[in-house]
This record gives sequence, structure tokens and C-alpha cells, in this order.
Amino acid sequence: QFANGDIYKGEYRYNKLNGLGDIYTKEFDYKYNGYFENDLQTQQGSEVWPDVQRAANEESISTEHQG
Repeated sequence: QFANGDIYKGEYRYNKLNGLGDIYTKEFDYKYNGYFENDLQTQQGSEVWPDVQRAANEESISTEHQG
């Protein structure tokens, strides 16, 4: 766990996030499962943005009821 509350479970190499891992960022309520290289996500994985998904669902519901 990091000082800011983020949590990482996965591979470390050379004191950096490298390889397969999971990260949760507390500030953005964001989750990523996939590969990292030198502390950066390689975008070879999956992301979850709960607030964005919730907003998309609410927008879809509100547009369905308009008419």
C-alpha cells in the first residue's frame, strides 16, 4: 500500500511496478488489472472506472425515458 492509499498487488522489478499486477487508486476509485512497465500501465489489461460507468448508465436510463 502506498502513502496516498493506493494499493498495488503484483510484480516488482528494480523497485518499480513491472509485470502483471492489480492497482486500485483511492482518489479516483479506479482499478486496473494488467501489465506494468517501469511504473506505467502498458494498456494491456482492463480498467474499471465506477463513476464513469454509473454516469453512463444514468444517462442511458434518462434518454430511454425521454420521448
